[in-house]
Amino acid sequence: MRSRRGDRRRQIGPITAAIIAMMGAPVAHGAGPGIVSTPIKSLEASAKSLIAVRRGSAGDFSSTTEASDADSVAAFCRRDPEEEKLGKSDRVLALTRVASACVREGELVRGLAVFSEIIGIDPTNEQAYINRGTIYVKLGMVDEGVADYSQAISLNPEEANAWYNRGTALLSGHDLDRAIRDLTQAVRLNPNLARAYCNRGFAYQKKLHYENALKDLSIGIILDGGIAFCYFTRGDLHFQRGKYCQAIEDLSRGLELKPEIAAALSQRARAYEHIGDRDKALKDYEAALKILKSQKRNQATRQKTPRSDFGVGGPQ
Repeated sequence: MRSRRGDRRRQIGPITAAIIAMMGAPVAHGAGPGIVSTPIKSLEASAKSLIAVRRGSAGDFSSTTEASDADSVAAFCRRDPEEEKLGKSDRVLALTRVASACVREGELVRGLAVFSEIIGIDPTNEQAYINRGTIYVKLGMVDEGVADYSQAISLNPEEANAWYNRGTALLSGHDLDRAIRDLTQAVRLNPNLARAYCNRGFAYQKKLHYENALKDLSIGIILDGGIAFCYFTRGDLHFQRGKYCQAIEDLSRGLELKPEIAAALSQRARAYEHIGDRDKALKDYEAALKILKSQKRNQATRQKTPRSDFGVGGPQ
């Protein structure tokens, strides 16, 4: 029995890599359109990150502003010399726009510093803690992210996104039991938080609680049919249980949403092999290999490209 469970754990490996690549950064809290009152999708910043978000684009963060995307991007990742003349609330608003623009431009460390400055100005600003925690997690600094989410929860225990973010950060650190507790609290506060169900389902899957996992993943898909990693996880679960046709169906639906996930293609290829369709299996393996080669080339190019060293001072 122990050997079979160990084999199941090893089977999770390939598709887990796809899920890691899908789960991105946490949900940020706030009101401005495009800055995140709804969740965001992005690739994770570190190989260990398993953080999922709701809807939007990489780098979206929360804000108290009602500014449009264009307004936020127009701010760019730079400081306004006149900002120090502003009152407290206006200064926090201006700095939030700058920090959000920094994240959009990929300047995470600079965004981190600006959110830290906001916290220095207003230590009760739960949004700033959630956003700074999001950056920490994207940088692979999970413990620091968890600490910021915990502070946001202490400021507002009814904020579902803070519980959700902390739960998914704990999931990235493989603290499954605490992750499940936080995600359970998140769906208690917001029963429509689809990604919380998907992430909790993923946690249940890793604990080999397959019935609970299937239930949560299915709820997540019903609530939001546009979450690729939820399909990938449920497809992997079907694969582990020997339901290869159902695995193919879910993996295919996920790949319609995110076609460049090599591990999902490889998992579907294995499922095709199990049902005897070797032609489709070979096609998927070839597609997966092509994607992996392209990713390696892109990674090599990025490593050769020098990055500018922006900064506005360290966290305060």
